[in-house]
Amino acid sequence: MEFSKIKGTPQIVTLSLDLYFKGISLRQIQDHLKQIYGFKVHHETVRRWIIRYTGLMNDYVDKFKLFNSNEWHVDEQMIKSKGKYVWLWNALDADSRFLIACSVTERREIKDARLIFRKAKKITIGDPETITTDGLWSYEKAINKEIPIRSYPRVIKHIRLVSMQDKINNNLIERYHSTFRSRDKVMRGTTIGIVNGYRLYYNFIRPHMSLDGQTPAQVAGIDLKLQDNRWLNLIKTSSNVVIK
Repeated sequence: MEFSKIKGTPQIVTLSLDLYFKGISLRQIQDHLKQIYGFKVHHETVRRWIIRYTGLMNDYVDKFKLFNSNEWHVDEQMIKSKGKYVWLWNALDADSRFLIACSVTERREIKDARLIFRKAKKITIGDPETITTDGLWSYEKAINKEIPIRSYPRVIKHIRLVSMQDKINNNLIERYHSTFRSRDKVMRGTTIGIVNGYRLYYNFIRPHMSLDGQTPAQVAGIDLKLQDNRWLNLIKTSSNVVIK
């Protein structure tokens, strides 16, 4: 995929991606580019850049597998998408803080809960030893259906956090939800494409203080050597793989 086929330069495009996922709105990015760089672009063009390039990068990074993911934290939160409220499901690896999978559904039934586990299984090698969720009963049945019993008695431990206090103390996934919520206020009309774009930013681009300045991907053993402009290097790497 060539940068020459779009209006913006590689630096302008990657700056727009970085600002957006750091919580700057599309219109604010449009204004920033005009004021600081003298570059005029419509905010909807910026949105198209985000969808186009995050889609490209996600196709590439989803080919990597997460090994030795022994403990998953899975939870759901309500977000607004295209004028209505939907449920965003997330599965997080406890050790690396790697966000394994995301899904968006309209309801919280068993089939909806099964989707997040189905996606998580595609990214990981082997079954987790522990899965922590809230008290939603859909999780229990979804785990039984999506993660096969390899031995008896079942070796996977399912921890259900039933009370509100338990849920508050589920710090790993709640911390991610809090971070995403602050961005979601800016990312109006959130779609699964934007959700996966933020997952890309969270896993591969943004260094985490709790991980000694590394990204979750690096801690998980997926070090792509992205160096300074991580967005630009990841786009180039993804493009080479797709075109090759």
